Amino acid sequence: ETALNVTARPDLHRLSVTLLEPGQRLCPELPARVGAWATATLRQRGATIRLGTRAEGAEAEGVRLPGEMIPADAVLWATGSVGPPLFRDAGLSVTERGLARVDGGLRSVDDGRVFVAGDSASVAEHEALPRIGVHAVKQGPVLRENVAQALRALGAGQDPGRVPLRPFRPYPVAPLLLSTGEASAWWIVGPAALKSRLLLRLKHAVDRRWIERYRSAATAGSRWDARHAARL
Repeated sequence: ETALNVTARPDLHRLSVTLLEPGQRLCPELPARVGAWATATLRQRGATIRLGTRAEGAEAEGVRLPGEMIPADAVLWATGSVGPPLFRDAGLSVTERGLARVDGGLRSVDDGRVFVAGDSASVAEHEALPRIGVHAVKQGPVLRENVAQALRALGAGQDPGRVPLRPFRPYPVAPLLLSTGEASAWWIVGPAALKSRLLLRLKHAVDRRWIERYRSAATAGSRWDARHAARL
């Protein structure tokens, strides 16, 4: 997606973009037609795509391949989500990718005082959940409510690992929209994929409406702080 947006900018026409993919097609986790669209679009824009190529590392001068160095001024290393070393170092149960294991209420299976959400959490019964923003956002209210519940238990001298929590329930369907740098987007849900200008406009409208809720709340909070600061 980054390569698609960069190559679509006319002011960056001198930029040389190379994509390295260890698989035999781009976007292997998405429908095959999406990988075909990405390949055709990027090559049409002059990008170099090297499939079946696994990088060994990134150094100051570029990306190191087996027996080859690709010069690069900037490297975007996209390898998927992994958990921070903190979880394992703290003695928490983690997956093979270092994601913290939590129950349905986002509470660590090892310590009732620890909660983990978002891309770093492996939620019980939802371990295969795609690591996309809509799921992390939906975990937010659940996390807030359950942390408050755990704090009340601690304040009452109870074990926070034993209090009932609100369970996280992911969306049954979570569509993806890939931006291409043009006035259209690729809409993906399950095995289906479509190209649409209308869906991109809809996505922008929904995103702006969602962000505006937080901007309005921040503005209201600033006004409240200013009023009380004036009184002090």
